Formats: sequence, structure tokens, C-alpha cells
Amino acid sequence: MRAVEKVRRDLSMKLGSGSEAQEQTRPKIIQIFRYLQALNQIRNPPQRNFDPQAWTLWFHDLPIHPCIRHGLIIDTTSRTDTETIDNDNDFILKVSRPRLADPPQPPKEIRSWLQEGWEQVDGSVAVKPPVADSNGVVTRFEDNPQRLFLLEEWKAKRAAWVETERPARRTMAIFEKLYALQGQFERESERLELMLGDGRIRWRTHEGFLLDYPVLLLRLQLLFDPKIPEFTLIETGQPSEFYTAIFQSIAEVNASAIGRCRDDHEQGEWHPLGGEETTNFFRRLVSQLSPYGELIEQGLLKRRLYLLSLATPSSLYAHAH
Repeated sequence: MRAVEKVRRDLSMKLGSGSEAQEQTRPKIIQIFRYLQALNQIRNPPQRNFDPQAWTLWFHDLPIHPCIRHGLIIDTTSRTDTETIDNDNDFILKVSRPRLADPPQPPKEIRSWLQEGWEQVDGSVAVKPPVADSNGVVTRFEDNPQRLFLLEEWKAKRAAWVETERPARRTMAIFEKLYALQGQFERESERLELMLGDGRIRWRTHEGFLLDYPVLLLRLQLLFDPKIPEFTLIETGQPSEFYTAIFQSIAEVNASAIGRCRDDHEQGEWHPLGGEETTNFFRRLVSQLSPYGELIEQGLLKRRLYLLSLATPSSLYAHAH
């Protein structure tokens, strides 16, 4: 697609003077450009939903834990001339490896009565059914009041462990996911890119297309510090992108409206994790896409659905300029 975009820019420059000869060749050149654009759409169909993504992580799924830290994004509209961003917060996300703890062991008096599963943080505590000996004498767990007391006392300790350990286990699962992602990048670094997305468009068009994809994208870099150990997601230094390819071949979309939104983004370079200024951009976008367009906000990190997505550059950057 970058090659197609280069052709478009070159043609625009050549057609800019408006001479008579150029006016005569304009239809042929436009026809060639449209052919190249159509060919590119066939070879690299635009990304319109999350299904083909190789890897995703939703911000609203991140647990609250000291080993997970969010960076600080300051709105350009609200920042003063003297205000700077602390270098300690100059990142998108940090995930370090949490310290995991084993569950409290049950007293020996009741251990043999417990069914399997109590060791798991998402498991449950249940006692075994009554047992009968060779003489037919049935023994029930509740026959001994001391066992009931020990069970309740231990269950309270286990509940406290679950409350603190569940976020740690979820954090560890994310750490493992990033660890696997790092290995995938090392194997396929030329084919894959890590993106941060915001402004999720959800729209069933008259043509039958289901649009379910973010329109504001930002390239990220994954760093790993083995001494801590800790993963850090940072920006690459490139500006965010307004992903217009999602609207290709959608008759309901007004091309002029998309052009105005593109100009809006180029002037502001809104950040996917920005505050009110990014929200206002999305509000302007949805109102121009459809008379029924509505921005749904869900508060702070749930204000919109953020994601990290891994995709091939060819599919993710087939822009419709």
C-alpha cells in the first residue's frame, strides 16, 4: 500500500500545474491509479474486525496490581508551557513478574476430607461425602465439631489468600503472554507490528459488512529488562494514524467526511490514550459517519475499549487515501 500511496503523491504533483497536456492525460492516469488501488485491496484486504489478529490484550482486562503500571498521557490542549512529562511515566504500560504465593495448608485433621481443587486460586472448597467402613459404620465430616471449627478457620485464611493472590495470578498470565509475544517478535520481526488502538467502530453496514475495529492507531515497541524482570511498552516516536482503510468500499460513508476527519487528525495527531481532546475527535468522527452515530464512553480506562494488537503491516496499513 505504501507503493500505491507513493504513486498517488507522484501523480498529484505531476497534475498540479493544470496544463492542457496534463488535463488530457489525467483520465488515463486516474484509471491506472484506481486499478492499482483495486489490486492492492484484493491482495491486502482492509482489516475490519479483530478476528484475524494474531495477538490482543484489552486494557480493561488488566488487573489492579503493583506489578502493572500505566504511563501518563497529558492532553496537549490542557498542558501548560511549563508542564513536562515525568520520564518515569514516559511509557504506555509496564508489567513485571509478580511474586506468587502458595495457599495456606489445611490442618491435618481435615486434609484427607477435602476434595481436589482447593489448591487452585479459582478452585473451591468442598468436603468428601460420608464414608462407610467394612462394618457398615458411616462416618460424616460434620460428626466431629472440631473438624467443622478447623474447616471454617482455614477457609477464612484461604479466602484472604485468594483475595490477594488472584490479581497476582492474572498478572502472571499477562507476563507470560508478553513473554511469548517477545519470542514471536524475534522469529517474525519483519512481518509483525505491535499497535495500540482506540476508537472502536462497531457498525453493521447496509452492504453487510461488520465493522468492529479501532480507527486511531499507534505503533509500539516491546522492551524487556531481564534484571527485574519487566516488560515495557513504549511509543516508537511515530505519530498516531487515522485508520481509514476500514471504510473502503462502504457506500454509506461520505468520502468528504472521511477527508475532513483525516485533516482533523493530521492537525491534532490525537493520541489513542489521550483525554478529552481524543474523546472530542471521536465525537466529531461518529457524527460525520452517520446521522445515527453515537460515542459510547465507559469511564477512565474503560472510557473506550483499548487494545494491543499484533498484525501484519500489509493488512493493517492498507490505507484508503
